[in-house]
Amino acid sequence: MKHSARSLFSLLSVAGLVAMTVSACCPGPGCSTSPPPRNPPSHNVQWLSKKANNATDADQYYRGIGAITALSGGGERRETLNDYKARNGFTVNDGTEIEATYYNEADLRFGRNMHCRRRPAASGIIACYVANYGPAPFVNGQANPAWPNETQSLSDGVAKLHPFATVAMEARSVAEITTATVLESNGDAPPNLVCGSAFNAPTPCDLHDVNTGLDIFPGDSAVVTATGSIWSGIWGDAPNDASGNTTRTTNGNFPLTSATPFSLIGRLGPGFSYFLIGTSRVITNTTATAQRLFLRTNDDVPANGNGQFDVTITYLNRVNFFTYGPTDELVSAAALDVEGPKSTPGICMACHGGRFDRTSRPGSVFVVGATYLPFDVQTFGYSGVAGFGLADQQEAMRKLNQVVVESRPNETNPNHPIVRFINSLYQSGPGGVNGVGTAAGPAVTPAGWQGHDVTYQWISKSYCQMCHMALGPERDFTTYTNFNDSSALVDIDVCKGAGRPMPHAQVPFEKFWKTTTPDAAAGMADIGITSCSP
Repeated sequence: MKHSARSLFSLLSVAGLVAMTVSACCPGPGCSTSPPPRNPPSHNVQWLSKKANNATDADQYYRGIGAITALSGGGERRETLNDYKARNGFTVNDGTEIEATYYNEADLRFGRNMHCRRRPAASGIIACYVANYGPAPFVNGQANPAWPNETQSLSDGVAKLHPFATVAMEARSVAEITTATVLESNGDAPPNLVCGSAFNAPTPCDLHDVNTGLDIFPGDSAVVTATGSIWSGIWGDAPNDASGNTTRTTNGNFPLTSATPFSLIGRLGPGFSYFLIGTSRVITNTTATAQRLFLRTNDDVPANGNGQFDVTITYLNRVNFFTYGPTDELVSAAALDVEGPKSTPGICMACHGGRFDRTSRPGSVFVVGATYLPFDVQTFGYSGVAGFGLADQQEAMRKLNQVVVESRPNETNPNHPIVRFINSLYQSGPGGVNGVGTAAGPAVTPAGWQGHDVTYQWISKSYCQMCHMALGPERDFTTYTNFNDSSALVDIDVCKGAGRPMPHAQVPFEKFWKTTTPDAAAGMADIGITSCSP
């Protein structure tokens, strides 16, 4: 059950801060040097609710990612945890599955048995599921007074007894946002070759289509949007946008005769099975293998005009969330604190980030921008049972962080906060997180936080940064300046506001207020907040 200490420098710095705080508050002999107990304030914003959704949204989301499917005779089938395991290769004993067991002291206070692997049939998909053990925080419609219990949680996790919930994710190691430029000339045939009606024959005409570099995995969807305009080369015609020129009609020489001339079209994979895209369209890969997306203009004589379409492709389900109950059934909500069940995927997005997309395909709910998070190895609790201690599992933890990096976490944030944090853990050996046998140490204070080590280690890192790493650069807290610039919001959300939504999970919320040595609330003075009290 050992929780590894932070760096000696951090401890000395905090000790100095505490000593100064005590001496300032204790004017004479005989006064107590023990800070008084402090209870957390009330809050009227539920934990893990920042991106809340309802049960209807949850099931629509599951339908969009294929976890709920229609039956031919009517009704629907909800997948099980066994389906998830089979789809992602956890039933294949090939030695590549990664497993670790620990106690998540900082965030949830559950025993956790984590499994991750690359999908055998598609190594670009990284799947992880974690079974939660120990007393559940909410049972029989009420808070469970037996929660938390680290000893029982680790014992059950090691023995794999009585998991009360399992949460799972799948991440595609592809770009969330891809951009491409489609010129009027794209689709031009190689010299001395007239494509025309040969588009349904095996010719090299497709070689001049725009290769987006984006592979869409089976069952996945992406929304393609296009701006800009092209001029077809026909004198007297005005430029048209990606929806095409409605004053013209196609003939057999157009690559897609059913679509408007000079519109934006695309295809998945080799061949000439083009489809209309226009200014916006959601496309889904209905095949059994990943397919590359290609683009071009629906032009019978490309390269005799000019202009371009500027295309943005957003991968709609790059990261998927699943929640399973104690009997491995797919459920629409989970209880991760004493407030009771909250719906998937919003309860996951509260920390893993992302936004809902309810508009790209009417009736569907997608999550865009979610991410895997790092394993802060030194903050976990571990069992004393042989094989389950920290030293026993350092290599497994390294591999877990390695696949997080492979998943391209929060890649749209130019600060790359998750990758940078993982790199800060692996500085003891060559190769960093990719170096076999390199053990994780405590997260070092980043360069952007130098001079504010205490504030980083005992406030930002301990209570904020793990979830803020999933946000954009304006709120990722990768530097002291970024954190300090948010001081007005921090003051309202943490210290003085009526709602008190932050920290946004029960465990860090209560620890922030109950822990008085070191006193994180008093440490807010470093960002100009001189009064922070329950």
